Amino acid sequence: MERERFMEPETRCGFYISEEQKRLWSLELETYEKLAEVCEKHGLKFFVSCGTLLGAVRHKGFIPWDLDMDICMPREDYQKLVSIAADEFQYPFEFQTTDTEKNFFVGFGKLRNSKGTMFFKGDAGKPCNLGIWVDIFPLDNVGDDEEKWLKQTEKVAHYHYLCHAWVYGKVFYRHYEDKVWKWNLAKCWAAFLCRTRSFAWLNRKFEDAVQACNSQETRRTGMLCLGGAPDRKYGKNYYNVYREDYEEVVYLDFEYLKVPAPKGWHRILENTYGNYMELPDISRRKAKYLENVIEPDIPWQEFDFSAYTDIFHAGQGKDFFLFGGGHACDVFVELYGKKCNIVAIYDNNKEKWGTDFKGIPIRCPDNLKEDMDDNSFIVITSSYDREIGRQLKEMGITGYRHYIFGRYY
Repeated sequence: MERERFMEPETRCGFYISEEQKRLWSLELETYEKLAEVCEKHGLKFFVSCGTLLGAVRHKGFIPWDLDMDICMPREDYQKLVSIAADEFQYPFEFQTTDTEKNFFVGFGKLRNSKGTMFFKGDAGKPCNLGIWVDIFPLDNVGDDEEKWLKQTEKVAHYHYLCHAWVYGKVFYRHYEDKVWKWNLAKCWAAFLCRTRSFAWLNRKFEDAVQACNSQETRRTGMLCLGGAPDRKYGKNYYNVYREDYEEVVYLDFEYLKVPAPKGWHRILENTYGNYMELPDISRRKAKYLENVIEPDIPWQEFDFSAYTDIFHAGQGKDFFLFGGGHACDVFVELYGKKCNIVAIYDNNKEKWGTDFKGIPIRCPDNLKEDMDDNSFIVITSSYDREIGRQLKEMGITGYRHYIFGRYY
């Protein structure tokens, strides 16, 4: 694709790509080009990875419903990048790791672009860079012996979970669909370790587990930094890949660029995704907005994080209207129904209109603006908050808040 035509909206694989999504992609590509410039300057080896590799092979660009870029690097090159990042990346770019941001943990690096906003909902309001990102994963040795490999990945997963519990346990009372008791136990143990030793020590234990086999000659390598333990069968995971597949670089088309890919990309993709050329069912072709907030047109320093962090102070003494009648709404009413005056719930599902939930009427969103007055306060209680936010703006409604499921309020 020509660079000049790239910003035009279009439909790919039955999925409409808006101008806004193209602006996000443009920032991703700008960030990638800066990374590539620095890596080439210092002779660092890097490859497109994960969904970006799949997109390059299957779509010659982004997977239409994908939103970010993934890069992987041999550990030695990654460490060199970490050491030169502060000198090489200047505004709007910033290289981010747990070592540079004490309120941040993912287990790998992110190159941020401050021209836009992109953050995991649990990071809302944190004092760290929350710009558009490109993920950068180090590749580490994976033991050839199956039992040793499984023990290594399980240890990695253990420390990854504890690091996550320390950083996000202060924000969330539950972790996705985990049992609350399991999350609370991890939070308590992580807090004990970090207070008696330090978070740096805990993160070092995670890194030691990730890099445990790096002094050995192994046939396999992988992105252990992602932290999840695979099941006890070889198959779809990012750990069971072969070093020889990454020994040489080939260049593939990616939008208006050529990007470096591992020569063994076929085996890598087949191992990770199975029949990777087969498109997912049309119902699964959705952009990944559920866990993240993405605003390519607002620099993160100017973003209003209070829309995600401040509900009850902003809505004090007002009548609450909830938008979204699913699981998040159920939890909100259960936890906070006595703390605020919930007048009505609005939902786009026609089958719910005219019914009630715990005595609260469920209404058609078309009635919302008419029902509102100066004392009304709207809270979006749905994982599809981005779409609902756009719907409210089209109705001329602003000042609403977003409820983040599992967050302390």
